[in-house]
Amino acid sequence: MLPLFGDERRLTTSQAAILNQDRARRIERETVRKRQESAVTIQAWWRDITDARRVRQELREQFRGDITGLTGLRCLVLIGQDISFLDRWAAEVLSQGSLFALAHGRDREHWLVLMRQVFFLLLRSVSDRPRSESTVSSLQVLCTLLNPASAIEELGFSGSQLTVSITEYVVRHDLYRYLTRSIQIIVSFLDLILYIFYIVDRCFQSLVIHILTIPLSNRNPISSLATLSAKLPLSSLSVLSTSITDLVSTIPLQSHVHLIANLYAFTSPRYAILPLSSLKTYLQLMTASLSILPKRLQVLPSPSHLNALLKAVQHDRGALPDLVSWLVNLYTVWPIRKDKILSTLLLYGGGGLVREIYRDYVRNSPLGRDENMTSLMGSSSYLLR
Repeated sequence: MLPLFGDERRLTTSQAAILNQDRARRIERETVRKRQESAVTIQAWWRDITDARRVRQELREQFRGDITGLTGLRCLVLIGQDISFLDRWAAEVLSQGSLFALAHGRDREHWLVLMRQVFFLLLRSVSDRPRSESTVSSLQVLCTLLNPASAIEELGFSGSQLTVSITEYVVRHDLYRYLTRSIQIIVSFLDLILYIFYIVDRCFQSLVIHILTIPLSNRNPISSLATLSAKLPLSSLSVLSTSITDLVSTIPLQSHVHLIANLYAFTSPRYAILPLSSLKTYLQLMTASLSILPKRLQVLPSPSHLNALLKAVQHDRGALPDLVSWLVNLYTVWPIRKDKILSTLLLYGGGGLVREIYRDYVRNSPLGRDENMTSLMGSSSYLLR
């Protein structure tokens, strides 16, 4: 169509304006819709928050009305990780001696299911604040639940089975993962856990995987380490003989260093009294763990690596003292390679490097002079007279 009377620009502008108006209306409708949806979401969230607060308040009131009863136990589980309620419940059942009061009769199964959940609530509470005095009651409850003697005293022979059931459950649900947070907790639990460790096949394995793979000697007092060492059932290491391969493959690479250090620290004083089967298992576990360490480390004291460093130092003599210090530290931590390290140093450049070290660093020192011990040791020898 041919434009008439010059209105083609006005028509085009009018069409563009209509399109823009339609787009603006769509955007406005979309914005209103999103605001309404957001408002509905926020209102629903707020109703949930309000309802949850109301329910928690009702649970707290019910708990206060029956702290040591089955209702109180249910409320404690539903309330969850509330330190004040956990501490109060633990203190109450200890003071009244009612920890096992519901563990017999028709409520036994309900008590057992709930107590397993409470166990982990208490354990998490203690592991989050291991040095707090307020955790003493919670820790005593946990120890009592894992102590067959306490359960038998309250319930008779069936108490032993109850303790075994709780122990099996907590071990299967990563008990040791919580224990690794503090050695104080480890020491408190270890004698009880290991008392029946033979009942649960994974128990000793978990001990190795989660406890002996952390840097215990670096972060804990000697007294705690001595207590831990005394309680470790190292004479029963042989139970691990069939699972060494699985253990080694489960442990992260960086944790093998700690495992080797801990095994050596705790086991070496008992070499003479270890049963043969446990000693063999110890050696097999150490060998397997050592074999996991990166083979690339073996190249550090190799002649090819040392010659490469020595050649680099030839171009910058200022690095020679640092290289000597590094070599000394290398054969200190790798004593079986000491002869090879020193031989490489001696033979490099036909012995020229050793002559240079002597000329520049030894000859002009008291060590390189033809003097007596008094001169070498300085004034300190005068004090020895």
